[in-house]
Amino acid sequence: MQIVKSESFLDEVAHRLAFNTTGAKLKSQVFASPVPNTGVIRLQAKSRIPSSAALIAQATSDQFIQDLKDN
Repeated sequence: MQIVKSESFLDEVAHRLAFNTTGAKLKSQVFASPVPNTGVIRLQAKSRIPSSAALIAQATSDQFIQDLKDN
């Protein structure tokens, strides 16, 4: 889950978003945890604006999947 909290990863997430933010700002908004015994990762994003939280979560998921494909 460390990759999801890395600023360089979150900078890539920030580039996917239609609003202005940075990896440093996203660091306090994005959370990841493993779901025990499943191989599944739970991604959460928090924002005062629910639609922004949804966009951040989707962009984080998309970037994570892209990184897995690239490696």
